[in-house]
Amino acid sequence: MVDPQATAESTRKRHSNTIGSPFGIILNPLGDISVTAGDTCELSVTIINDADKSPAINVLIDETSHSVREWCILPEQRLALGQGQSSEVFFNFDIPIDTPPGSYEYVLVIDAPQHHPEETPLLLDRRMQVLPYVQESRISSDPTFGLIPPTSSESPVPLQQEQSFEITVTVDNRSDRVDRFRLLCPDLEQEWCKIIYEDRFSPGGLLITEERLELNPGDRGTIRLVITPPANTKAGIYTPTISLKSANNPDLVLLDVIYIQVLPVYLLTAELATIIGKIKKQPGLYTLFLHNSGNTDREVQVRVTGFEDEKRHIVTVEPQLLKLSPTGSAASSIEVEVTQLWKRSFYAQTVEFAIEIEDLDALPLVVKRFPGLLIIEGRPWWQFLLVFLISLLMLGGLVFLVWLLFPRPPAPPEIIDFSPQSSFYSEENGDVVRLNWQIANTNRLQTLKVQGLAPDGAVISRPVTYDLTQGIPEALEDFCTIDVLLICINVPTDGRQAGDYIFSLTATPIPQRRRGFLARIFRTRSGPVSMETNIIRMLPIPQPTVVEFTPTQPTYVVGNKEEVKSEQARGNGEQATGKEVSKKPNDFSLPAANTQAEEASPNPSALPPPNNDNTSKPKEPGDRGILLNWKVTNVQQLQELRLVARDTEGIVNSPLTIYDFSEGLPEELREVCQIQDFELVCRSVVTGAIQAGTYVFELTPIPRNSEAKPSEPVKTDPIKIEPVLIPIEILEFTINGAEALPKYVVELKAEPILLTLAWKVKGGEGLKVELQPSPGTVSAEGTIAFPLAQDPGTTTLTLVASDSSGKSVTRSVAIDTFVREGAKAGAPAVPPAVPPVTPPVPPAPSNTPPSKPDAPSLPTAPPVEEAPPLPTPPDASPPVPGDRNAPPPTELPPVLY
Repeated sequence: MVDPQATAESTRKRHSNTIGSPFGIILNPLGDISVTAGDTCELSVTIINDADKSPAINVLIDETSHSVREWCILPEQRLALGQGQSSEVFFNFDIPIDTPPGSYEYVLVIDAPQHHPEETPLLLDRRMQVLPYVQESRISSDPTFGLIPPTSSESPVPLQQEQSFEITVTVDNRSDRVDRFRLLCPDLEQEWCKIIYEDRFSPGGLLITEERLELNPGDRGTIRLVITPPANTKAGIYTPTISLKSANNPDLVLLDVIYIQVLPVYLLTAELATIIGKIKKQPGLYTLFLHNSGNTDREVQVRVTGFEDEKRHIVTVEPQLLKLSPTGSAASSIEVEVTQLWKRSFYAQTVEFAIEIEDLDALPLVVKRFPGLLIIEGRPWWQFLLVFLISLLMLGGLVFLVWLLFPRPPAPPEIIDFSPQSSFYSEENGDVVRLNWQIANTNRLQTLKVQGLAPDGAVISRPVTYDLTQGIPEALEDFCTIDVLLICINVPTDGRQAGDYIFSLTATPIPQRRRGFLARIFRTRSGPVSMETNIIRMLPIPQPTVVEFTPTQPTYVVGNKEEVKSEQARGNGEQATGKEVSKKPNDFSLPAANTQAEEASPNPSALPPPNNDNTSKPKEPGDRGILLNWKVTNVQQLQELRLVARDTEGIVNSPLTIYDFSEGLPEELREVCQIQDFELVCRSVVTGAIQAGTYVFELTPIPRNSEAKPSEPVKTDPIKIEPVLIPIEILEFTINGAEALPKYVVELKAEPILLTLAWKVKGGEGLKVELQPSPGTVSAEGTIAFPLAQDPGTTTLTLVASDSSGKSVTRSVAIDTFVREGAKAGAPAVPPAVPPVTPPVPPAPSNTPPSKPDAPSLPTAPPVEEAPPLPTPPDASPPVPGDRNAPPPTELPPVLY
């Protein structure tokens, strides 16, 4: 049984290149037919007779197109056309309502077997796109949905492979119940589409992701549909159907169609492989590989061009026609056979040709032509090889006989060996460079010249010439012997100084005059011959070098530590005593002031000079300061050591010290240094650097050889000398000769009140003492007169002591001044004597027991004509009565009268 599909395929192959001849064909619609299931459509075929005959033409739907032929009302039609006439044929299709949506291919056949049997039938491949049947919703409560953006068959969405296209599906729940909707794409594979539903929140605020869209009555929601054609998707128009399912109404099906056009990609790669490109008798073999990397079907034809003599070159291409589906591959074999091999020449011949490919659908090609090369080997050369070898041997034998039979001139002298006795010598040992050499053909040797050069070509050893015409000269008799060779060993030179030498030996032959034909033929070397040694190094006398130079410790502390400790202990004792004194009940009164007004002048310039007896003292004379360790090699060449110290800015802060080694180890270093194996090792060398600061020591070795360049000085890291920090202490702060209390209350009168302030502060380096509010910076110990202001208020006296480390100690005294009611103001300021000072004592109650005999008594005021009354407090409140609730006198503030 004949397969109709195979028959149609073979017929299409035969007539694929003859479409439109002898007829002109116009189809309407030109592209695919899109029709909805349950609907009808029409295909119009217009045929124009371009031939010179009047044929009878059959137009029909091929029988292989089963479904489409069944839908066609009249699948076969016949018409007759005269020359130049045209006619139109209509095919009506009735699509059943239950037809599954999809693409249906069919073949339109145009045949004129009686008048054009060779050119017909013509086969046209067509396609019909059946869309799903959509029933209009007639219930207003049914849900609806729409697509954004909309698509149609006239304007499908163009997409490349792996290009995403997002469609928003808008769903309206028009029912009176909560409904859940699901979107389905039955026509698309899972890798084509991705459905994304809206996220919602639960009543508890949690994000819920579901595979459905839940809508309340009357709400509208969206579903995102992302369509991505996968790689290698075939080009064409795709019409997938999407459906919306309702959970409340599962029988209701809402459908819509999306029109997508996958754009074509034309990429056909070709590669020519030469299997056999160089031949003798066998044919040449080539293979053309094609790979369709696009997404369209390709049909190409392969042919070979470029052979001038086609009778001699037989080309076979199998297959010539290649069909490639998307991602498909194919290969075509090209065989080139060369006939008439007896015409081969004696040299290789090359034949160039080209392999061309052509797309039958006129689609673009990356490469259309491939150059080929066929090499035809020439005849073998073994036929002429024997004659060539015999001729070559005869010519060589003749040359050898001539060279052997004719006499030759004597050979010139030749230097066989020239080398030093050693490659290294030492200037310290008094060595000289010694040479060895061997020379052949000494019968023609006239002179030998030895010369020393530096590596840069400068002459550093004078040239010495030896005359050998009378045999071995006297200067070489102890070092040379002559037999067949002239052998000289340990020949001394004048190379004694340190450096690099390259010695050259020049042998000059005895000049001879040659005459005649043979002398011109056997022209030998007549000039001198030379040879050089490798670099010979004379090591210099080793210079003294400092290999170690460090301090015993990076930081030093200077100062009498025992004295500091005793001062700290004494200061602590005084502070403890002061605390005990301040706790006594009668030690709160203001001390008596100086009675001489001129001695308590408020002028700060009249202050006594500062007392520096208690400032930080320098270190003890027995302190050795910075100690250094060093190690110097090659001390036998050492003339002296120079030691100097500088600060970080390069200024010398320790004088230069020179240690003379011309007569051995210096006296000042014998207790701290020792020499062993030409190495000087010194430990804890006293430098005399005792002042506080930063030191960088430099040690410079001076060699004995005055011509040698001294080495660079070796430096230590910065070394610090820090003073012992003495704690800051206010040893004394008095007012009118008594220890100052934290607070005083003073009554103002017409006469000014002068206070005598005295202080004594102990501290270390950088001690600074300030008395505030005036006069400011003062000495560590001193006395000053301070007048109280005549206006009521509070005056605070502050003594501040600080040092260079940033630590500070502060002590303050507050003095409250007031004016008693009824006192005269504005009285003339006459400097009277300072009034006495007594502490306020409240009246003792009647039931107060007598004080103990060992209780401390209050200080009494100096005798006056009349004792002043108890001052009124600044707030004009009466004195505190001496009842049992009154505080004891030791807790009352001091009052100035």
